Amino acid sequence: PGDDIFAGGTFTIAGGAPARSVARYQPSSNSWGALGAGMSPPPLNGLLSVNASAMLTNGDLIVGGSFSAADGVSDTLNVASYRPASGTWHAIGNGPGDIFPVVYAVSTLPGDDLVVAGMYHPQSYPSVHRFDQMLGRWEVYQTPYNGTNIFAVGFLPSGDMCLGGNFTNVQNRISAYFARYSYQPSYPQVTVQATPVTTCPNTDAVFTVEA
Repeated sequence: PGDDIFAGGTFTIAGGAPARSVARYQPSSNSWGALGAGMSPPPLNGLLSVNASAMLTNGDLIVGGSFSAADGVSDTLNVASYRPASGTWHAIGNGPGDIFPVVYAVSTLPGDDLVVAGMYHPQSYPSVHRFDQMLGRWEVYQTPYNGTNIFAVGFLPSGDMCLGGNFTNVQNRISAYFARYSYQPSYPQVTVQATPVTTCPNTDAVFTVEA
């Protein structure tokens, strides 16, 4: 919001102030500050880090990385939402669970849907997932193949998704470290007839569904 800057990484101090892996710089006061208690260390003594971030249209900050919780909030394993207006952390939906050992990339779609990518899960969970804001749930994107780590995600104006990672083929075709994925979901839109009515006098009301 405004000219404020948010930074993430592996630090414990920002501008002389304690801050665990995420901090906020306010140019108006030329000062750094923590975002609550910051991030808790990940399970199994992994490296605590915030690796990626994205901003929603409402100003909420989305961060992904390697942490067990954000400010102690439940269901914020490796991905969480921070609301600058209230200074509070929140889970995204019910949280993605343990599908990501580490999150490396976060991006947004129109409508503020999220795409989160990272290290593949040893139980072969795909390494790219999407959070559908309308349905309030996490969904699976197809990935080049099981065992792929995805380090970068971006979107073209067409809506196609571009991925960068440690893969060398996609669907049995050579594609060294870069792939393009077409996925353009469209939700039905219900429109009313030109003259609104509240009753159906002796006939049927008509509406259209456009997919």
